[in-house]
Amino acid sequence: MEDGNPYFGAAHRPHDRIKLNVGGKLFETTISTIRSGGPDSLLQALSARPIDDSNPVFIDRDPEIFSVLLSVLRTNRIPSTARRFSKQELTDEALYYGIESRLKSAMLPPPLSGIDASVVATIRPASDGLPSAFTAGAGDGSLWIAHGGQISAYDCNLAHAGTIRTHINDITSIRRLWPDVAAVGSDTAAGLHIYDISGGRHVASAHWTDPSDPRIYKALVSAIADSPNSVYASFYCRHKENCILVIDKSTLQVVSEIGRQSGNSMKTMGAGKLTYMPSSSLIFASAVTSGAFGYSGCIRLWDPRSGEVVWETTEPGSGRSCRFGDSFADVDVDADESTMFKVCSKSGDVGMADLRKLGEDPWVYLRDNNPSMAHKGGGDSSSVIHCYRKQVFVARGGGLEVWSQVEDKETEEERENMVSEGSYRRNYVDKLDDLERGTITKMEGGGDRLFISREDVEGIEVWESSNFSVAYGNGQMFNNNNSILSDGKHTDGSGVRGTFAQAKDLYSLSDSECHPFLELLLSTLFLGAAIIMPLGMTFLVAFMSDYWMILFSSLAYSLGLSFLARSTPPVLSNATGSCSLYQPECIGNTQGVLFCTALALIAVGISGHITSLGSFFTEQGKIQTPSDQIDMKRKVP
Repeated sequence: MEDGNPYFGAAHRPHDRIKLNVGGKLFETTISTIRSGGPDSLLQALSARPIDDSNPVFIDRDPEIFSVLLSVLRTNRIPSTARRFSKQELTDEALYYGIESRLKSAMLPPPLSGIDASVVATIRPASDGLPSAFTAGAGDGSLWIAHGGQISAYDCNLAHAGTIRTHINDITSIRRLWPDVAAVGSDTAAGLHIYDISGGRHVASAHWTDPSDPRIYKALVSAIADSPNSVYASFYCRHKENCILVIDKSTLQVVSEIGRQSGNSMKTMGAGKLTYMPSSSLIFASAVTSGAFGYSGCIRLWDPRSGEVVWETTEPGSGRSCRFGDSFADVDVDADESTMFKVCSKSGDVGMADLRKLGEDPWVYLRDNNPSMAHKGGGDSSSVIHCYRKQVFVARGGGLEVWSQVEDKETEEERENMVSEGSYRRNYVDKLDDLERGTITKMEGGGDRLFISREDVEGIEVWESSNFSVAYGNGQMFNNNNSILSDGKHTDGSGVRGTFAQAKDLYSLSDSECHPFLELLLSTLFLGAAIIMPLGMTFLVAFMSDYWMILFSSLAYSLGLSFLARSTPPVLSNATGSCSLYQPECIGNTQGVLFCTALALIAVGISGHITSLGSFFTEQGKIQTPSDQIDMKRKVP
């Protein structure tokens, strides 16, 4: 390489270096790193400067935030230093450099795996905190929450994007139609209403009317679904007449009416849940009611093109000797897998049906071969079921479990049918403290997140898969706390992490978020070291007296307590640039290392005392003082 900046060769090689002067601070990186931001980024343009310009590129921006963005370009991960900046600051700087897509990718959680999911955040709107309805963005994990008559929008990073006020006092149904447009309904205000969330304005309304029938008056909306071209809304009136209106997305006008029913019996109830199935272009509609004699419900598959029922079933019904009277408490459909799932109200069993092979009794009841995982508690009057990404989430009261599909089918027939008793396996997702937070009322998946609301509990819970079980790309372990925007915890990308780094990551998680296995692992390592180390220290006592062993272990114990005190957020907040509150996001890498070092020193101190303290006091008890010796001489005749 010639003198000067080596990246100014005739051909810009990927591993050539480039120097950048950002806000007076010099950075040096490679051409390939800054070009990884994309062809339209500012850094890409700077990498193609004339070869005769040997001065570092000057950029009049914040150097500390640029350091974070440069780390993102290098590792596609959020470094721990990012906690010093707000989400908006990082986003603004990423927009300036043209690398917002890379920042967004680094902030997203890993793919949702229900068997290893946990609560990472709770989103609470500023006013009217009790959510009445919510809808999730299926692609990016964003969330819109209806609370009272307001709608609060949260982007893919769960940052508050804005709140609008509607003319409805209590929104009970909401569905995202486009990135900035939602359809809402209420059980107190008539009609389906379309709102532009970004502009905060009412766009259109659709009502179910029939001048020839006076009973069709001020129809309310109970469920909303949509397809690429249409919106489907389940309407019902005070006299229980009901139907499904088809609304054209391009004109926002009602184009047809399907499934009109009188509603005078359980079989003709209005749909409380609607789902459009793109594989078959059918509408899945279900309704559930409960009374003195238990639950009853009906399921229908509608063809919106003809307006006819393709298949329907009613529970409880005849022909089910072992299941008679055990109606479903909730039902949902996996549109991608063409399967339907229900949870029984009395037995609590989970049933599955193949939508391609429906009949009078299409249900196959899932059975777990592990006796310890079998459900023995019977049914629950508040059971909720939700299908998302080949997983079936079942909520029983405040508890949550997931049924995951087993990929290796045993026979060719099972591969063809895709339905069998053992084709799914159960795992319990929640912890004991999750059960105490309240009854789960609704679940909905969006992006790589699962959103959950609970009865009379403010906010929406955000569930993501755990950081220790999901691998990306080249085998590096990414955690669900990569996203500073979910709960503020991060890891620095440096390849394979050792024991101290894993303990550091564990310390940076709160009790409710910490992985149970690693909690047990850390406790076991500490207690095990304190118990096993005395065996090794016994050999050291042979070369040093009990006195020196006690002195050495006391110093180690005192030093460990000092490190433990220094690992708390208020002590090192100024030096590390983190906050001083006792919160997970305020615990940096330095505090984590001090904490783990403190545990090791305390273990040494405890082990040294166990080894020598008893024998030291025993030996001291055998030594006679001079006064004792004088008394002994006086007693000798």
